[in-house]
Amino acid sequence: MIARARNKYIRTAGIMVVLTMLVLSTTGCLYPKELRAENQVSYRETVLLVQNAVEAYQKEKGILPIMTSGTDVPKFEKYRINFEPLVDGKYLSDVPNASYEKGGPGYFIIINEETKPAVKLMDLTVYQHMNDIQKLVDRFAKAHPGTLPLGNELYPDFYQIDAKQLNGKIPEIKSVYTGEAAPIMIDKKGKVYVDYAADIVTAIQKAGGNVNAKVEDLRDYLVEASFYSPVKSTTYHWVNEQPVPVRSNG
Repeated sequence: MIARARNKYIRTAGIMVVLTMLVLSTTGCLYPKELRAENQVSYRETVLLVQNAVEAYQKEKGILPIMTSGTDVPKFEKYRINFEPLVDGKYLSDVPNASYEKGGPGYFIIINEETKPAVKLMDLTVYQHMNDIQKLVDRFAKAHPGTLPLGNELYPDFYQIDAKQLNGKIPEIKSVYTGEAAPIMIDKKGKVYVDYAADIVTAIQKAGGNVNAKVEDLRDYLVEASFYSPVKSTTYHWVNEQPVPVRSNG
C-alpha cells in the first residue's frame, strides 16, 4: 500500500512540474549548487557541529540559545538559534557559513525544545518563494472577495492552486529532501503549503516501512531522516495507508 501511495504522490508531483513549467515566469532550478552532494555533506556536518555546541551550552547554562518568537510561528520554524552566546562562550569558533547571518541559505533552528532539542536547517529559498506565492493568493483574494484560486482537490479541504487565475506567476519549489519539484497546495482559507506527502512516504520506507501508531504528526519522519525542517507545512496523519494533510497551528 505504501508503494501505491508513493506512486500516487509521484504522479501528483509530475503534474505540478508540468504546470509550473507552463506557467513559470522566472528561471528554472532555484538552487542547483546547494543541492550538490558535497554541499549536503557539508551542511550535515555543520548541523552536527551546532548540535554539539547547543547541547554543551544547555548543559552548562540550563537554557537553550534561542531567539524569542511569536506564538503564531509554526513549530518547525519557531526557535531560531542565537549564535552570539555560542560564539562568545567558545562553544563555536564562528557563526556557520551556511547560516543566514553569514549569507548562507538557511536559519538554524531548534525543534523538540522541551523534550530532546534537535538542530535543523530551515531553507530560506523555499520559505521566501512560498511567501511570494502566499502574497499572490492574498492579492487575488483581495481583488475577488469570497473567491480563491482553487484547482483540483488533492485531499479533503486541500487543493492545487489554479495558476491561470494568478496569471501564471507561480515559482517552482524544490523539495529540500529530494531536490525534486514539490507540489504546492492551498486550503479553503487561502493558506498555501508545500505538500510533503511523497517525501514522508520515502522517509517511512527508509525507516522500515511501518508507521508507528504513536507518531501524531508524520512530519516527524522527515526531521528524523534529515537535517532540514519541513518549512511552510502542515500536520500529516496516516489515513488509508497514506499521509494526508490536516489543518494545524504549527
